[in-house]
Amino acid sequence: MSTAITTPVTVEQFMSLDLPEGREWELHDGEIVDMGEPSLNHRELQRRILHLLERLFPNAEVLIELPFQGGNSFRSADVGLTSRDRRSKATKVLEGAPELVVEVLSPSNTVKALKEYRRHCFDSGTQVFLTVDSDDRTVQVHLKGQTDGRTYGAEEQISIELFGATITVDVAEIFG
Repeated sequence: MSTAITTPVTVEQFMSLDLPEGREWELHDGEIVDMGEPSLNHRELQRRILHLLERLFPNAEVLIELPFQGGNSFRSADVGLTSRDRRSKATKVLEGAPELVVEVLSPSNTVKALKEYRRHCFDSGTQVFLTVDSDDRTVQVHLKGQTDGRTYGAEEQISIELFGATITVDVAEIFG
């Protein structure tokens, strides 16, 4: 027998739910959201970004679908980068958002939802938020405390300062 949930759900309640398998589930401000299943191209781009960030930040922890919670939300970063110290303290989920979050755009992303997600990440500890668009081969970079992001094309380089180091990313390398 199924039960309809009509009130906001807490993170603790969400973690104890027996949700259908084969789907990705998140909690967005108390609302349970079915994230669907990422496409093969989406997963390949995540993997490519993972390997790139692991090489550029050898002393950090980089994970695909990195689970984190902040406020009344339980989310997963498409690719998340955090300090090894923070990762070692996490058991099932990272408390607060990763320091760097990468969102790979998919057809289900809306401008409003992406803006809310980015704001949630910044409010929960993210310093750098990247939005990767494989359709036009661009990366939009948002930094905490800045109102506008900057979009980089495949022929450009992105400079990212994090953990006291500045690294350079060739956008073309993200897209292979």
